[in-house]
Amino acid sequence: MQASLGGPPPPSDRLPAKSKEPGEQVDPGAQSFPFERKLIDSKGREMAAKISGKTDGEITMIRLSDKKRFVLPLEKLSDDGREFFRRIPDRENNQKNPDDPSDPSE
Repeated sequence: MQASLGGPPPPSDRLPAKSKEPGEQVDPGAQSFPFERKLIDSKGREMAAKISGKTDGEITMIRLSDKKRFVLPLEKLSDDGREFFRRIPDRENNQKNPDDPSDPSE
């Protein structure tokens, strides 16, 4: 019996059900920029963001809800978030944000 084309993928193709943050199952050292990720701060608040760069101790990101650009210190993230970003190699953000008229890089 064949699987229907519109149905869910086989169980082996599904992401782990208890993944705390998107991308957590990915090898952080192989992560390429920019990438989207749900961030959780040290107080448990969540935010969807596009991560465009990382330097020692901080990430450069664009908050998806309003397209505002921030530099966020890693200590403001949850323990899991800090650990994830510590394992990613540093990369300066040299990209312009065409959606943000206040972006100083334009």
